[in-house]
Amino acid sequence: MSLRLPVAVLGSILGPATIGLTRREHDVQFGKLVDKAWEDKSAAEILKAPPSALEGLSERHDEALKEIGIKTVGDLGKWKYASRAAALVALAELDK
Repeated sequence: MSLRLPVAVLGSILGPATIGLTRREHDVQFGKLVDKAWEDKSAAEILKAPPSALEGLSERHDEALKEIGIKTVGDLGKWKYASRAAALVALAELDK
């Protein structure tokens, strides 16, 4: 399954994801972002999945994250502390 996003959005979100050019949009393959079992799923399905759907996380991470109220990939992406950390990482590039 592919997700089409404007070029300006991709670099800031995906970093090293596999990207292929298709006219004025990019075609994003989720293979580098999620476990193999989730590669063919839509973004909406992945956002409803447990955090262990992300490449590198396990069911042990699911349990630990559940303790702080994070039950899905979407919850993790919207978690205010993750958003703050991502903003700091992005801003750090400008603070040189």
